[in-house]
Amino acid sequence: MIKANIITETTHYIECPYCHKSKERIDHLFEENTNRKETSFGPWYCDECGGSYEGVVRGQDVFIKLNTNKRKDDSLVFLRNGNVLLIVKGMYFDGDLDKGHQEYFYNEHTCPTNYFKSVEMVVDLKTGDTDPHGIFEYVDAIPYINLKEMNETEVHKLLLSVLT
Repeated sequence: MIKANIITETTHYIECPYCHKSKERIDHLFEENTNRKETSFGPWYCDECGGSYEGVVRGQDVFIKLNTNKRKDDSLVFLRNGNVLLIVKGMYFDGDLDKGHQEYFYNEHTCPTNYFKSVEMVVDLKTGDTDPHGIFEYVDAIPYINLKEMNETEVHKLLLSVLT
């Protein structure tokens, strides 16, 4: 038998300064800071409360500034391909549900694998494209509501309002 080497690793996080419920890993900021006096970051947004902050790393110290005029909120985004309607969780910033940006983002910018968490690949069988941006047509976006808490009638009313 030989003696095993023990490896101890430390992970550094910043806790959300607003709700104290989420954390963001910051190890990479210390690594980037080795040859500089300081490394800035942000704005970052809390996944729990949407609060925004930015900061700077100076040596082993981290300083943050709250961005009370910035925030991230969840939305529901409706995408269609023929008679198939997808409802995906999206986001918007600073209270501006910019539907023009949402339409560009979902029609042209992002691949469907970005909003299908467990999908390995999406393939356009007509072209063979394995990164087929724009295969779903953007329909609308609304501020987030929990669809699982709605009854079937309420969901149907919502869909009618979105699709007409």
